[in-house]
Amino acid sequence: MADLLFKTRANTDPQGKPKVYFSAHPEDFHFLEPISKEILENSNCAVWYDSDPLAPCDIEAHLSRLDDMNLFVIPVTEKWLTSHSRSLSVEFEYAKERHIPILPI
Repeated sequence: MADLLFKTRANTDPQGKPKVYFSAHPEDFHFLEPISKEILENSNCAVWYDSDPLAPCDIEAHLSRLDDMNLFVIPVTEKWLTSHSRSLSVEFEYAKERHIPILPI
Protein backbone atom coordinates (compact mmCIF):
# COMPACT_ATOMS: atom_id res chain seq x y z
CA MET A 1 0.00 0.00 0.00
CA ALA A 2 1.26 3.46 -0.86
CA ASP A 3 1.78 5.91 1.94
CA LEU A 4 0.34 9.36 2.25
CA LEU A 5 3.00 12.04 2.19
CA PHE A 6 2.59 15.70 3.05
CA LYS A 7 3.94 19.14 2.30
CA THR A 8 3.88 22.00 4.79
CA ARG A 9 5.44 25.42 5.06
CA ALA A 10 9.14 24.98 5.81
CA ASN A 11 8.57 21.20 6.18
CA THR A 12 7.08 21.66 9.65
CA ASP A 13 5.09 19.06 11.56
CA PRO A 14 1.58 18.68 10.08
CA GLN A 15 -0.02 18.01 13.47
CA GLY A 16 -2.74 20.50 14.29
CA LYS A 17 -2.84 21.98 10.80
CA PRO A 18 -5.88 21.79 8.51
CA LYS A 19 -5.58 18.84 6.13
CA VAL A 20 -5.87 19.31 2.38
CA TYR A 21 -5.78 16.23 0.16
CA PHE A 22 -4.43 16.55 -3.38
CA SER A 23 -6.10 14.02 -5.66
CA ALA A 24 -5.40 13.70 -9.38
CA HIS A 25 -5.24 11.33 -12.29
CA PRO A 26 -1.79 9.67 -12.06
CA GLU A 27 -0.67 11.40 -15.28
CA ASP A 28 -1.64 14.76 -13.79
CA PHE A 29 0.53 14.54 -10.68
CA HIS A 30 2.90 17.11 -12.21
CA PHE A 31 0.33 19.65 -10.93
CA LEU A 32 1.13 18.72 -7.32
CA GLU A 33 4.11 21.05 -7.00
CA PRO A 34 2.58 24.27 -8.35
CA ILE A 35 -0.80 23.72 -6.70
CA SER A 36 0.62 22.78 -3.29
CA LYS A 37 3.03 25.73 -3.46
CA GLU A 38 0.16 28.14 -4.03
CA ILE A 39 -1.98 26.57 -1.31
CA LEU A 40 0.87 26.77 1.20
CA GLU A 41 1.61 30.40 0.30
CA ASN A 42 -1.98 31.24 1.21
CA SER A 43 -2.72 28.88 4.09
CA ASN A 44 -0.73 27.32 6.92
CA CYS A 45 -2.00 23.79 6.35
CA ALA A 46 -0.70 20.37 5.37
CA VAL A 47 -1.15 19.21 1.79
CA TRP A 48 -1.38 15.42 1.76
CA TYR A 49 -1.01 13.23 -1.32
CA ASP A 50 -0.64 9.59 -2.29
CA SER A 51 3.02 8.63 -2.69
CA ASP A 52 2.16 6.21 -5.52
CA PRO A 53 -1.29 6.68 -7.04
CA LEU A 54 -0.77 3.69 -9.34
CA ALA A 55 0.11 1.23 -6.58
CA PRO A 56 -2.54 -1.30 -5.60
CA CYS A 57 -4.04 -0.48 -2.26
CA ASP A 58 -6.53 -1.63 0.31
CA ILE A 59 -9.35 0.79 -0.51
CA GLU A 60 -10.93 0.59 2.96
CA ALA A 61 -7.63 1.46 4.68
CA HIS A 62 -6.92 4.20 2.14
CA LEU A 63 -10.31 5.81 2.65
CA SER A 64 -10.02 5.66 6.43
CA ARG A 65 -6.87 7.80 6.12
CA LEU A 66 -8.80 10.33 4.05
CA ASP A 67 -11.68 10.60 6.51
CA ASP A 68 -10.22 13.50 8.48
CA MET A 69 -9.25 15.64 5.47
CA ASN A 70 -10.78 19.12 5.50
CA LEU A 71 -10.63 19.70 1.74
CA PHE A 72 -9.93 17.77 -1.45
CA VAL A 73 -8.15 19.66 -4.24
CA ILE A 74 -8.50 18.07 -7.68
CA PRO A 75 -7.11 19.28 -10.99
CA VAL A 76 -9.95 18.53 -13.37
CA THR A 77 -8.33 17.63 -16.66
CA GLU A 78 -9.49 15.76 -19.73
CA LYS A 79 -7.60 12.68 -18.49
CA TRP A 80 -9.31 12.90 -15.10
CA LEU A 81 -12.73 13.17 -16.73
CA THR A 82 -12.27 10.49 -19.39
CA SER A 83 -9.89 7.87 -17.96
CA HIS A 84 -10.25 5.49 -15.07
CA SER A 85 -8.40 6.53 -11.94
CA ARG A 86 -8.69 6.00 -8.20
CA SER A 87 -8.94 9.78 -7.91
CA LEU A 88 -12.25 9.94 -9.77
CA SER A 89 -13.88 6.61 -9.03
CA VAL A 90 -12.89 6.30 -5.36
CA GLU A 91 -11.54 9.49 -3.78
CA PHE A 92 -13.86 12.00 -5.44
CA GLU A 93 -16.89 9.82 -4.73
CA TYR A 94 -15.79 9.36 -1.12
CA ALA A 95 -15.44 13.11 -0.58
CA LYS A 96 -18.92 13.67 -2.04
CA GLU A 97 -20.48 10.99 0.18
CA ARG A 98 -18.78 12.37 3.31
CA HIS A 99 -19.58 16.00 2.41
CA ILE A 100 -15.90 16.91 2.43
CA PRO A 101 -15.48 20.14 0.44
CA ILE A 102 -13.92 19.69 -3.01
CA LEU A 103 -11.99 22.42 -4.81
CA PRO A 104 -11.84 21.61 -8.53
CA ILE A 105 -8.98 23.34 -10.34
